[in-house]
Amino acid sequence: MWRRTGLAVSGWLWVSFAWYSLLEAATLQFDLCVYSESTCSVVSTLTSQCLTGSQSGFCVNSLTIPSIQGIQVVCGGEVDGPHMVGFYMDGACSAPALSNVTVNNSKCSQIMPAPGRYFMIDCRQKPACFSSEAWVLTSSGRRRRLGDIQVGDRVQSIGDDGKPVFSEVFLVQHINEARAVSMMSLELAGMDTPLVVTPDHYLRIPGDGCESYTAASSVQPGDHVYTIREGKMELVLVEEISWTRALPRNIHTMNDRVVINGVAASCFASRRVMGLEIMQMKLLLSPLKLLYRFGLHRTVSWIDSFVHRIYVNSFK
Repeated sequence: MWRRTGLAVSGWLWVSFAWYSLLEAATLQFDLCVYSESTCSVVSTLTSQCLTGSQSGFCVNSLTIPSIQGIQVVCGGEVDGPHMVGFYMDGACSAPALSNVTVNNSKCSQIMPAPGRYFMIDCRQKPACFSSEAWVLTSSGRRRRLGDIQVGDRVQSIGDDGKPVFSEVFLVQHINEARAVSMMSLELAGMDTPLVVTPDHYLRIPGDGCESYTAASSVQPGDHVYTIREGKMELVLVEEISWTRALPRNIHTMNDRVVINGVAASCFASRRVMGLEIMQMKLLLSPLKLLYRFGLHRTVSWIDSFVHRIYVNSFK
């Protein structure tokens, strides 16, 4: 009996691990615009053309611009760059590239007139997270820098009843990330520090009586998000939104929620796998939580790092 139970648990862990790998390998969407002049500013059917792709390594083979000198890649807010764009003479982009150019997200890159008429776009994934300089409130009553939080710490979160609680951290992500990435900076009324967060991370917003979240990219000045003030949840006005760059850091708590800079947030980001939001599939993290409860926190970190490497390498 115990052997069957062990096999069942092991099978569940590996199946969930496979699904977790799929979560990390979610499909990206991007837009590619090409221009006949180097500033990417003249927009017309004769001087520019934009196309949409659905995956890294997508071959664009329907270009009509005769002389291409500027190129711009926008990867859906989930990737930061740099992106690799290869130029080809065949419509399948299967022969060796004639030349390559590296471009940054949303930035116009000046290139020599392309020797080929076909493009291959390689999108780089960036972490979904907060600034490592953000703060969280710990169970000791102290504010601590997010970058200093470790596995086993208890940080402020939100319980199922909407009240502030403290939840244990079982996973810390992007510890070794040394490259700053683009993030949104949300200035909130009455808050002493802005919330710096990647566009796809979930923030808690007003809903129809149930727990509601939206990606940070969907929040606009004039909207409200939930914060924790004096031990209570309160709606606070978003006054201004700008862009900045910061080192990334994310933590996962046992109840999948966290309060960052006083703002109620999820530990998850807005990504889809097989048509489902990751928020709807968060039970797939249960095996990692179980391993953590068995004292195998290093194994949890190794699995997360291993899957993340697979994910990142899939965009190279």
